[in-house]
Amino acid sequence: MTTLARILTIISFIFYAPSVFADTEARLLEVHDGDTITVLYKSGKKYRIRLYGIDAPELSQPYGHASKNHLTLLLAGKKMTVRSEGGDTYGRKLATVFVNGKNINFQMVKDGYAWHYKRYYKSEKMEKAQEYAKKNALGLWKQKNPKEPWAYRREAKGYENANNKPLIKSPIKGVVICFDPESYKISIGTENCPKGSITVVK
Repeated sequence: MTTLARILTIISFIFYAPSVFADTEARLLEVHDGDTITVLYKSGKKYRIRLYGIDAPELSQPYGHASKNHLTLLLAGKKMTVRSEGGDTYGRKLATVFVNGKNINFQMVKDGYAWHYKRYYKSEKMEKAQEYAKKNALGLWKQKNPKEPWAYRREAKGYENANNKPLIKSPIKGVVICFDPESYKISIGTENCPKGSITVVK
């Protein structure tokens, strides 16, 4: 393993290692959008939480504010339990939130106010929840062709080079380095970069 590969492995571990806490009671402090909240734990510590496995419309997208309002309705004044799912590259905790045993992440998708983020979370149950919302034209699915928030963000950031020519020619034959503009992760391998990623070196 090269020095660069070792460094990337260590960074990945730091960002994605499981948190030291598991299920914890918390109180809602703020809803930022349809998938991000700030909570206060019983320990007195505040955490910014990204709801795991879902991706809600950005506030600048159609149904962005509706998604935020729906999440507020599900959480405001309720006793919450937060289950840690690790962390992300933005310094937020990834978590599943429960109210009276109800999975709020799942509910946001089933009610049509968030997408199942299947790129990072494979779940047949979540996929069926999205199909249900889509079939019944709930929430954002009232739109004819709703745009996925990850595609919207990628376009907003101007990553036109995704999946096009590599930025740098690889000095080592067969080595490919990819950059994911959505998660900011860098990967090294021998296969072509996945769709939506930028080919940095090839």
